[in-house]
Amino acid sequence: HGFGAVMVVDSKGKNKGVFTDGGLRRGIEKEGNKFLSKKLSGLKFNAPFTISPEALLDEAQKAFKEHQVDTLSVSENGKQLGMLDIQDLMKAISG
Repeated sequence: HGFGAVMVVDSKGKNKGVFTDGGLRRGIEKEGNKFLSKKLSGLKFNAPFTISPEALLDEAQKAFKEHQVDTLSVSENGKQLGMLDIQDLMKAISG
């Protein structure tokens, strides 16, 4: 998959946030290659927009539109289960 983001979780699988390709670009623009030597644990993240694994595709479509994001975290009780990319949703809808 060509995700433009990774979900960052702690040792118990709890969601800590989302790190995006945009965050990577901004970090490199600001700090140069020095940014690449940082650990993810030392960075601040945006809270991910989450969806239940039981959600309908219609709910996912609404969440993508409402939050204007390309990736949703699929989680249950705060535990990261996976990711849903808008391209995957479009493929599922178009058959």
